[in-house]
Amino acid sequence: RYIHLSYQRSTPPLHQSINQVICILNLIMEDGFCKTVFLATGCNRTLNALSWGKKGLIAFGGCNSVYVYNPESEGIVEVLNGHTLRVNCVCWLSSDELVSGSSDKSLIVWRKNKINQTLLGHTDAVCSVCSCCLENGQQILVSSSSDSSVIIWSQEKDKEFVLMQTLTFGNGFALAVSIVTIPETNGILLACGCDDTSISLFTNAINQNNLIKVLSLKGHEDWIRCLTFVQIGNKLLLASGSQDSYIRLWKISPTIKNVEPDSLAITKQEFIFNNQAYSVTLESVLVGHENWVYGLSWYAKPESNPVLLSASMDKSLIVWEYDETNEIWLDKARMGDVGGNSLGYYGCAFSPCGNKIIAYSYQGAFQMWKKDFDDPNIWKSEIVISGHFDSVEDFDWDPMGEFAVTTSVDQTTRVFAPWRKQSSMSWHEIARAQIHGYDMKCLKMISRYRFASGAQEKVVRIFSAPKSFFESLSQITGVSDEAEMFANAPLGATVPVLGLSNKAVYLDDLESWQQKGEKVQTKASTFANEDPAPFNPDLIKNNEPPVEDLLSHNTLWPETQKLYGHGFELYCLTSTPIGDILATACKASKPEHASIIIWNALTWKQTDTLTFHTLTVTQMEFSVSGKYLLSVSRDRLWAVHVRNYDDKFSLVQCTDKKTSIHTRIIWSCSWFVDENYFVTASRDKK
Repeated sequence: RYIHLSYQRSTPPLHQSINQVICILNLIMEDGFCKTVFLATGCNRTLNALSWGKKGLIAFGGCNSVYVYNPESEGIVEVLNGHTLRVNCVCWLSSDELVSGSSDKSLIVWRKNKINQTLLGHTDAVCSVCSCCLENGQQILVSSSSDSSVIIWSQEKDKEFVLMQTLTFGNGFALAVSIVTIPETNGILLACGCDDTSISLFTNAINQNNLIKVLSLKGHEDWIRCLTFVQIGNKLLLASGSQDSYIRLWKISPTIKNVEPDSLAITKQEFIFNNQAYSVTLESVLVGHENWVYGLSWYAKPESNPVLLSASMDKSLIVWEYDETNEIWLDKARMGDVGGNSLGYYGCAFSPCGNKIIAYSYQGAFQMWKKDFDDPNIWKSEIVISGHFDSVEDFDWDPMGEFAVTTSVDQTTRVFAPWRKQSSMSWHEIARAQIHGYDMKCLKMISRYRFASGAQEKVVRIFSAPKSFFESLSQITGVSDEAEMFANAPLGATVPVLGLSNKAVYLDDLESWQQKGEKVQTKASTFANEDPAPFNPDLIKNNEPPVEDLLSHNTLWPETQKLYGHGFELYCLTSTPIGDILATACKASKPEHASIIIWNALTWKQTDTLTFHTLTVTQMEFSVSGKYLLSVSRDRLWAVHVRNYDDKFSLVQCTDKKTSIHTRIIWSCSWFVDENYFVTASRDKK
């Protein structure tokens, strides 16, 4: 009762704004219509690609679309399609209005999940966007671009945005922008973080909308990548994060007159707005990260000092709070990953109530933490959505239809299954069966707990489910059969240093490690530690889907077999419905490389080689009985082979250049249930 849709770069997209994803499961309803029940995707690998709104909804960019995620319902609730290239930044304007910037040089204002206005003005990709609302209801929107410009847009109440001013930075770039209203006035203050390591402050003149530069703040030693304001009474705090790994806090407050100068006073800079002088001083330098700081987020506590969240490429997040006793900023909590070969975080955000935080990483993965009710300094991992962050290349169901497996150019193979709770059901990633070193291309479930996969290499790899996967699957989905077949199965798998094969881990291995007292020596910097995290089955909670750090370290499937025989990268593979025969094909530009290799799935020996096509075989499929093998190719031809009693195949039907109906590459094929008909789909739109 489930069907799947997947879009990929190698085929014409079904929607102009989607060329990546993402796998979508649709439930076929009794009246014949389809209802989307699950959508999986990762966040784009850009700064400012996520924003947490006041209503509790999270908007983020995924490929060319904007996704709206509700953490309470544990799923994506809206998909906003309008951009034609990658979405780089998003920002909530109000509870039902948000704006997104894209590499297609445009900004789109969304209202109630529909396009309200498209803003054109930049000549290159839009990199950052922010907004503020004045007391008179006027909305100010600021966008920065790779064309070395910052555009200020203005919107009167119930009207559209209009271009108010364009700021140019010559040969430089404004990598980060943040805007705020000046306390107790109707003025605005704009901060632009530049690639010359300085922060430029702009404000509007009296009774004018145009902004003028008033100050340049220096102190950082590398590019400014993130800026954010917070208001404390009649003062402002500006937090700036840089690639020099430091966070600087700048205090902006009205200048107090008639104060005797102090020789030990902190150096300050001043600017004037509306006949009032404002001083800017360096409040503090926060030292805690060991690599580039890419994300900052304030949470303004009612009647208390605000809390700052920072995200870095050193794979850590830090919660900073002001200690009034010692009058310094302290790191109250640290979260993140330790070990592994992944990179760090690209952004972070506080929830509106401040009891949750979310971050997204270089691999597009989300991680969420919730503040412990008893100890506010402890943050616990929460279940969050996940998905591929690059083109999805193949999708398959297990024979019983209980879970789905996908593979992607992001070099991972993932398993998705429904989490059945007492009152609801939601789909989640429950295992990351393969984390490879090559871009993945194809996969096929040979049996319920075994699959074959092919990547941009010449080897076909066979994987079998470990015991830990079956235990998780049985408790999450309610499947409890076949438990005896996992009695002697490995507990899990791990990847050796600089290796590509998942090595099985048994109970004896864990015991020997404990007896020897082997421990992974973590380097001083977690960013520099590229050793794989050790497999630890005790960390997995089998009654709920695993979180991101467990998925990447503790849910691998052991590799049981390698099949050699092709001369070029794997392109497609398939197996019979009962999984006794496997057929594989690779990229080919000559007839001798376009052959289909037939493997016996019990002995893993090559039983036959089918030579008909002259170019790459794009897809193959066995009929329901496994008797016939259908193949289509880049040579615009299709062929049907029949299986003989000795597992040899013979050609029974085909087309040639004279009888072929298709005039372009044939991308796909599929059998009808009765085996009397099959369908082909080509680039010629037939």
